[in-house]
Amino acid sequence: MGRKPIDLTGQKFGKLTAIKIVEHGGSHKPVKWLCRCDCGNEKNVDSQLLRRGLVTDCGCKTKGRLIGKRFGRLVVLEYTELGKKTKCGDIVWKCLCDCGNITYVATNNLETKRSKTLSCGCLRKEKATKHNLSHTKIYKTLVAIKCRCKNKNNKNYLRYGGRGITICEEWDGENGFENFYKWSIENGYRDGLTIDRIDNHKGYSPDNCRWTTQKIQMNNTRRNRIIEIDGISHSVTEWSEITGISARTISDRLCRGWDERSAVTKPVKKMGAHK
Repeated sequence: MGRKPIDLTGQKFGKLTAIKIVEHGGSHKPVKWLCRCDCGNEKNVDSQLLRRGLVTDCGCKTKGRLIGKRFGRLVVLEYTELGKKTKCGDIVWKCLCDCGNITYVATNNLETKRSKTLSCGCLRKEKATKHNLSHTKIYKTLVAIKCRCKNKNNKNYLRYGGRGITICEEWDGENGFENFYKWSIENGYRDGLTIDRIDNHKGYSPDNCRWTTQKIQMNNTRRNRIIEIDGISHSVTEWSEITGISARTISDRLCRGWDERSAVTKPVKKMGAHK
């Protein structure tokens, strides 16, 4: 027979008072006591946890500690049981947003600085639409820049963020779009232009970007080959304009092993032409 459990009847452990044994334990199973909390609730607690002071209330202290507190636009209304259904098991709180919506937020998203939730989502929507320019190419361009520099799931991430290309804080911060829009308008933006980095080894910032034509951007791309003939250097695209031979033809010739001079200067045979 095992040892007789230590009698805790009537003893006080924080807010809990031990009432009676509800599970006698044995075979490495703990003895459990029915305890009554000062708040009136009852809870079954492992005797070892009680004696070590690891459980001192029914959970009412935890359940009530954030109620009434404000986090941005959110005011915590009540504790919920929703967190028990999640993998992380974090406590989920019912919150009222200043806009009138009810939302449910985990403790970590309320109290930690990183990924902090400050509204039901209305704040983010307001920031995106307050300028009424979310439909414009400038806005969509900035979103695309952020995605390829910061989102590892973006198909272009490896060519940008994956190789160290970043976006400056001025364009990525709280007023990032306003700053980016102002810079764009003041630096020659117009329909038909695209954003281009002057130095392709550096990130997106006012001193390394410009709005330019697709043709100039292709000339600047790190994948565009520079060919020098008789001391004159041009990109494949520029040589194509000079010689009239398509850039694709020049590139195909180079891939097939042609020397640069022949690839750029040898006329293209016309279909049906005879020697």
